[in-house]
Amino acid sequence: SLAELAQREAAELAQQAGLDDADLEEERKWEAKHSASIETQADALHDDMKKKLDAAESDDERARILREGQAALKALYDESDAERERQRNRRRHRRTQQQQELEANQ
Repeated sequence: SLAELAQREAAELAQQAGLDDADLEEERKWEAKHSASIETQADALHDDMKKKLDAAESDDERARILREGQAALKALYDESDAERERQRNRRRHRRTQQQQELEANQ
């Protein structure tokens, strides 16, 4: 009947919304943890670079330390972006699997 169909559709939408809410919460937690980790690593790189700059004895050495520090920070942020993309792909794949399972169970 039409009422049963509407109930099934409402149940499916509620289940999808629950999955979406859980995914969003998981994403927020992962992003907070990841961002804190990257910030800690960047702070450590900055501190290390400052110590090396303070100990440097020439402008050439300071220039080299700055180049190396900038390269290390760029590498850190590039890897961070790549990890975020991998995480998005994993979530997208999991959502697709969940949606397929949901459709298969109907």
